[in-house]
Amino acid sequence: MFLVSCAPKTPEIAIPEPQTFAGNLFEFEQEITEQKEHENLQLKLLGEYGDVEVYKVQGDGILISEPVKFSGKDQEALDRKIAQYKKIIQANKDINFHAFYLELIEYSAYHPLNDEIKNADAGRSFAYFEENKPKRLKLDALRLTSFADHTRYYYRTDHHWNAYGVLEGYKKIHQLLSQSYPDISPLITTGQVHSFPDIHFLGRWAMLMNYHSKTEKFTVPLVNLPPYRIYDREGNEIDYNDKDEYLAGEYSKERYADHYVSYYGADVDFLDYVSENGSDRNLLIIGDSFTNAIEPLLAAHYHHTYAVDIRKYPDYHFSFSEFIAQYDVDDVLILGGGSVVLYEWRWSIQP
Repeated sequence: MFLVSCAPKTPEIAIPEPQTFAGNLFEFEQEITEQKEHENLQLKLLGEYGDVEVYKVQGDGILISEPVKFSGKDQEALDRKIAQYKKIIQANKDINFHAFYLELIEYSAYHPLNDEIKNADAGRSFAYFEENKPKRLKLDALRLTSFADHTRYYYRTDHHWNAYGVLEGYKKIHQLLSQSYPDISPLITTGQVHSFPDIHFLGRWAMLMNYHSKTEKFTVPLVNLPPYRIYDREGNEIDYNDKDEYLAGEYSKERYADHYVSYYGADVDFLDYVSENGSDRNLLIIGDSFTNAIEPLLAAHYHHTYAVDIRKYPDYHFSFSEFIAQYDVDDVLILGGGSVVLYEWRWSIQP
């Protein structure tokens, strides 16, 4: 055991040494405030970020963006993305393709403003995609079944998923990948969910609105992973994030510090996780900042796990054929919200 040095007047917190975390990851109880049904929530407009309105849920300190709309033009954009998937999948019959959709509150049927917004998505874009996707694209999702699920899986003032959302996603994605990879190593369950007691977390929405909402705990999964290294595009081994510093008590105490990015790592174009786990299989993950938190968990089951963020490529150009000419890939996972999985936008995957 070693001791974490914390801010003045904060008691020392004992954290197990890396790779020796005790407990079952999926048995840690989450502190959840009883939540009203979405129809009964009262919202207050805080302001706009770009052309997106941001609201506060009265009494709860939860910040959310306005509902996404789904119209005929949006359906056409879905059709283009589906056609893109079909073309790439048909050209690569020896590679397994998977997509995992994160249903964010602005896309869901449980946004409190759906009834007030003409053409609110309310889950329709995913339903259309699911019905029309290529047959060889294996699909699953982290769906919301209530507004309470939003607070269960995502931070209250940030759009990213919290530790419990990451773990639920990991469990479901492991099952999804096992459809193509029956010999995948078992789900890793040993570890713990840790909260940093002196971090009073205010996320991206609070920062953008300069709003001092109710704070929440910053929780992360501490998982017993096999040894791994991370390399950049040039083949240099890198120290990608500040996890070690956080576990040593070294992190910002600024009000709007971006703890998600600091702890899990900033968005970059390419990472190569090389895990010492006995696997000879390789995975390509295409996504955005949501994947940063789950990449090490998925990499524990593959030899090479390539993580690609197309937003960071010059002119958003990513050629699948060029990539697999350079790197051996067995399985592909497209992971993220609607802009990543469903729509043809910056995450367009060129053949």
